[in-house]
Parts: sequence; C-alpha cells; structure tokens
Amino acid sequence: MPIADTTQRTADEPLDRPGSLLGGRYRVLDWLARGGQADVYTGVDTHTDTPVVVKFVPLRSAEAAERFEREVRVLRLLDDPGVVRLLATGVTGAQGWIVMERV
Repeated sequence: MPIADTTQRTADEPLDRPGSLLGGRYRVLDWLARGGQADVYTGVDTHTDTPVVVKFVPLRSAEAAERFEREVRVLRLLDDPGVVRLLATGVTGAQGWIVMERV
C-alpha cells in the first residue's frame, strides 16, 4: 500500500485532540503515551475502520523540524514485517504528525 502524502501546512488549532481528523481520513481517539519528543494517541482509519497510532511531534525549533523530517524519511524507507508501517504524515502549524499501523 502506498504511503499517503497528506502533508498539510496550515495554522489551524492543534490536532492532538480526540475527534480530530487528519488527512481527511485518520480520526484521533485516545491519548496512549508520551515519549521524549512526542505524544502518541490511538486512532482509526475512517476509510477501512482499521486501528492506527498517531504520533504528534511539536516543531518548536528548526532542529525539531529537521528531526521530524528525518524520521519521516527513514520510516518511508523501512519495509519489514517486524516494523510498523508508515501510513501518512503531515504538518499543521507547528505540529508534525505521523500515522502508523497499530499492532
């Protein structure tokens, strides 16, 4: 399955809220965890009703934006059954998001 190129660059309100829709397809559900650089939420692909995970990364600096872009590039290259698949990415305002399959 090709990775959806759903990059959005707008100044809309933060999307890391339950009920938010990303890329016209992925609904944010519940907060799951917080890591060193991001918050992770459960979600659902509204086209297939498949569970997903959404990672929200604050892009507060040029360095953070570069890290986010590098992570997206690496995830797009990975194709292994032992690694979760990247489904979509985007940037809205100063917040990057990554949608991955949920295992």
